[in-house]
Amino acid sequence: MEIAYQLDRPYIFNFREWTFQREIPKLYSEYWATIPAYYRYNISLVGYLKLSKNEAERVRDCLSQGIDCSRQKFAMNDIPAFVEEEHMTAKKNFLSALNFELAEVHHRTGYVDKVTREWNNVEDELRKDSRFGVQLRRGENVMDKAMASAVHTEPDLLKRAMRVYDLIVKHYSWNGEYGKYCEHGIKEAYDEGVGNVADLNLSLIAALRYAGIQADPVILSTRENGYVTEVFPVLSDFNYVLANISIDGKEYLLDATDPLLPFGMIPFHCLNGKGRLIGDRETSWREIRPVEKRKQTNHIALSFTDEGNLKGSIQNTYLGYDALSKRQEILSFNSLRDYTSDLKNKLSPLLVTNIEVKNLEDPSRPLIEIFGVELDGFSDGVSTLLLNPFLINKTVQNPFRASDRLYPVDFGANIDERITVTLEFPEDVVLVTIPEDVGLALPNGGGSYVLKTQKEGQKVSIISWLNTSKAIYSREEYYYLKELFAHIVQVQNTDLIFRKE
Repeated sequence: MEIAYQLDRPYIFNFREWTFQREIPKLYSEYWATIPAYYRYNISLVGYLKLSKNEAERVRDCLSQGIDCSRQKFAMNDIPAFVEEEHMTAKKNFLSALNFELAEVHHRTGYVDKVTREWNNVEDELRKDSRFGVQLRRGENVMDKAMASAVHTEPDLLKRAMRVYDLIVKHYSWNGEYGKYCEHGIKEAYDEGVGNVADLNLSLIAALRYAGIQADPVILSTRENGYVTEVFPVLSDFNYVLANISIDGKEYLLDATDPLLPFGMIPFHCLNGKGRLIGDRETSWREIRPVEKRKQTNHIALSFTDEGNLKGSIQNTYLGYDALSKRQEILSFNSLRDYTSDLKNKLSPLLVTNIEVKNLEDPSRPLIEIFGVELDGFSDGVSTLLLNPFLINKTVQNPFRASDRLYPVDFGANIDERITVTLEFPEDVVLVTIPEDVGLALPNGGGSYVLKTQKEGQKVSIISWLNTSKAIYSREEYYYLKELFAHIVQVQNTDLIFRKE
């Protein structure tokens, strides 16, 4: 079926964009834009598909009074359906589409009105804005004299910054709202103890400056909001603000919205390319890179009981972004008892006992979870036991199932996952088969997976280690990632076979 229509649009500032790609495949899609000669637009193509047509022609007397127009024709052939996949950022980053941004208006008098502003104009506007730059000069509103005096007595600037950060984080509660502009202003937010992202982080910057620390805001777009336009400033692209400090030549990004964030670590939703640092005199693009990994270690220790069942313990240690997400998960329950009840249900048919959680509310230390486990072994009359040693954190399904991928794989941060299993068995039990050692590596040092098994007497030890050396992998590297995870699934679904003599 072929459909064509014409749309007359009087809104010159938000000229109609065109999305070539949708959730269904298309054989062909063509877009004509007829624009009066007075107007100049920045036209950008988003996504990974290429245009099959990109033509322009002059249309004389397209409007009254002898005004000419420019008619531009864009088309794509054989457009695949857009499929959202795991480990990708906002859909709009990759959906193939044309966007129009009004750049200039050319008047008959010869005067050219530049609509698209330069960064120096936008920066100056932000510095003078009562909801942004003006707030940064009000540090006395968030630090009284006693607090300021206590902070200034610390000669070490890094420790002083940590003190200020700790004071701000403990005083405020985030209301869950994003924004680069203050919702209340830092004085009202301080008095109420609550505010949006800008209320909290601009307060942090103001307090740091008041304490003698060089601090500046960094505006950015969160992962779910999409990438920002770098060619020209589009303030509506930005929906978040962080604090940036520089001490002894080293820079730190700070966020005061979550007391579970350690100093120098920013929320996972902020890991989205670049942000714009707005200094007092100069601005620049700032790479928003994670300083921590998604890291956890699981240690499983098991042995056979006299009845032939298995009993032991599991210790999970979480660091970096895994520690942050685990703390957030546990504290989302009404009580620790509710969390442990949920954990027992999730790990069924394992029998879980004596759950202990350490360092739950101390983000400066690893989060540690320890509990006992029991599971069935040799049942009555059965002499052979198949046991999968990966009781937790097993990769059950390959997250990369598509044959091809047009978009990068974005993990947000490097991954470091280790599972160690030690299992002791009595002399009347024979270990018939053990997994073969595996060593897999991604090209160009992109990461690796290792499985190592060692048997000594009546004890077997298994080490599984997945390590990625970067957070983002290109579409060309997708096949290697897919193969790596396919092997992990295969290896971690291999059973140990025991026979009772």
